[in-house]
Amino acid sequence: MLARLAVALMTIGTAGWAQDAGQTVTGVITAAALRDTPRRLSVRLDDGAEVEATLADRTRVTFTRGLWSDPKPPHVSALRKGMTVQFKWGPQVDRVRVLAVPPGARPGGVYEDAESPSWGGAKPSLVYEAGRELTGRVLDVNVAAGTLTVEVEGVSQTFLADPRDLRALGKGARVVLVTGDGGRLTSVRPARP
Repeated sequence: MLARLAVALMTIGTAGWAQDAGQTVTGVITAAALRDTPRRLSVRLDDGAEVEATLADRTRVTFTRGLWSDPKPPHVSALRKGMTVQFKWGPQVDRVRVLAVPPGARPGGVYEDAESPSWGGAKPSLVYEAGRELTGRVLDVNVAAGTLTVEVEGVSQTFLADPRDLRALGKGARVVLVTGDGGRLTSVRPARP
């Protein structure tokens, strides 16, 4: 059933475009539905055609040398709109190679997404992949709004957090943050001296 759904989605997403299974596809990500089941990428090809690729359950993501800066290996959650990618066409894509990233992106942790909501002003939030642990210094705490502004990696960043996690924090405190999805923190705790 899932395989039939994937083929149907591929057919809808590729109307007017023909590609043989196993051929290499290169293009720019125009949308990434990574929380959906099945996970999908919409990609605009060099010839202007837009295709929708279904990702396998264990799709492997690699980056061209020099683009990935995190010591942890990349995950599907690192894929973002604007990245130039390459993969072999098929019912399910099992490997995606990132060839280029848009200006402002710092893969391997931080990606500035112009469409992500801004929690602390007009500037877009910097978004980390879920589950990443960061250490920083508290710049501002707003318990009522549920926001925490922290200097992380030399950059001031504002995150959403559970107000209960913020009550014991003060300006200047060193903290350990665990990131969730979309700029929200799953936990905040004081850093050990």
